Amino acid sequence: MTTGSRPGADAGPAAGARLPSRPDVIVIGGGVAGAAAARLLAGWGHLVLLAERELSRPPLAESLPPSCIPLLEQVGVRDAVDAAGFLRGGGNTVWWGGEPMRVEPFPGGRLGYQVVRDRLETVLGAAAEAAGAVRVRPATALGVRRGDDAHEVELSLPDGRIVVRAPWVLDCSGRAGVVARAFRVAPPDGVRTIALVGVWERHGGWGLPDESHTLVESADWGWGWSVPVTPERRFFTAMVDPGRTPVAAGPRMTERYEELFAALPALGPVMRAGARAGDAWACEASPYHSSEVAFPGMLLVGDAASMIDPLSSFGVKKALASAWLAAVTVHTALVTPANTEAAATLFREREAAYVHSAAGTLGGLSRDAAAGRGVPFWSARADMQEGDGEWGAVERLRRDPEVLAAFHALRERPAARLTTANGVPRELLPVVRGNVVVREEHLVLPGIDGGVRYLRSVDLLAVLDIAPRHEDVGDMYAHYARSFGPVPLPDFLGALSVLVAKGCTTIA
Repeated sequence: MTTGSRPGADAGPAAGARLPSRPDVIVIGGGVAGAAAARLLAGWGHLVLLAERELSRPPLAESLPPSCIPLLEQVGVRDAVDAAGFLRGGGNTVWWGGEPMRVEPFPGGRLGYQVVRDRLETVLGAAAEAAGAVRVRPATALGVRRGDDAHEVELSLPDGRIVVRAPWVLDCSGRAGVVARAFRVAPPDGVRTIALVGVWERHGGWGLPDESHTLVESADWGWGWSVPVTPERRFFTAMVDPGRTPVAAGPRMTERYEELFAALPALGPVMRAGARAGDAWACEASPYHSSEVAFPGMLLVGDAASMIDPLSSFGVKKALASAWLAAVTVHTALVTPANTEAAATLFREREAAYVHSAAGTLGGLSRDAAAGRGVPFWSARADMQEGDGEWGAVERLRRDPEVLAAFHALRERPAARLTTANGVPRELLPVVRGNVVVREEHLVLPGIDGGVRYLRSVDLLAVLDIAPRHEDVGDMYAHYARSFGPVPLPDFLGALSVLVAKGCTTIA
């Protein structure tokens, strides 16, 4: 294996490392998204160069909901994450908008993970290396020069600079955005967030209803957040707008941090029951997105593409989902080039859906926090656009009177003979099958933009095929579960109701 080349020089060793002269993919950034994408692509047989700069940021705590687990399994790191011994989190305890405390366990008693982000990144990076990715550390990407058949990435290593070429580059460099910063769209005026972070310890636990829970409390200045990482150690974070709530530097920052928490009726006493382990620190937490995320031979992935507001607690989940689809997109392009554009289109659509959904969630939570009081921090966020995309369409369908009427009719009838309508419009759109993107038929339904194939993970075309074969809805559901895997019965009934309400099938 030969090395990359130095600008203006013949190929030769760099920083003692032997680098591939022409990897299939260069991944810039060894965070959650970069390590996950590298792990997948290397596992699928591609030569991956993972360039990781030296970590310089303080540790941050993250709460991973149980919905992250399928993504961890898809990436192939579930066992490694379990073996790392992260604290398992059972839900959230919330004081929001002046309402009484709500203890919110995750549905079905499921557990998520309470992690320190750099430890999670270490686990994912080791998994990428074990899968065959070539890790270069420390390596800072100085820039990317795009070409027709390959891109050049200039890396700064401890003993000098090199240029490495590859047909695909993934910018997973987070907020730094080596490529992404040229396409960054800032949040609206008045929506800037700084996180003030401190670590606290209390021997014997914290005396909470559930010690594993993430704690969240709203205030006029923003909101407080506490994530446990061991039974005795918690991160307490104040989320503020520095334009409205001045944040001092140095020792005064820690004083200001404690002043903010002292004003919280619930979290303040919890924090003061412990002892602070070091000074508080600040980091940028403002949301943003990119005007474009997919280019020929290049994708913006994870936090490089967009940063969703931390209030959602879905930052790591979004990074994993983005990394998985980026890896699928690149793999598709390398093994079935004819489907490259379809894969890039799907990647764009999913990234836009993350942004729209996060904005809608932030808007709704902000309206609840403001409770009609016109608090500037929350009123600016309450104006954020409602979420749309797949999940927004699902919510609209759930409120559609015709869908509701069909749902109740199907539940009340012991038998229902369904007849499929002729000529239901369809169009070919991209979907993921295994680890590649292909074009498959989608239904064109009245009142819904674009084609639809899945609702809540239920395949509408499969339901449309199965429904006329049975007179009992229970038999339809059992047939679907045997053929395509179990789904919640209400989701199956909902999908069937949509097909009836939109004229794709009729009840005889």
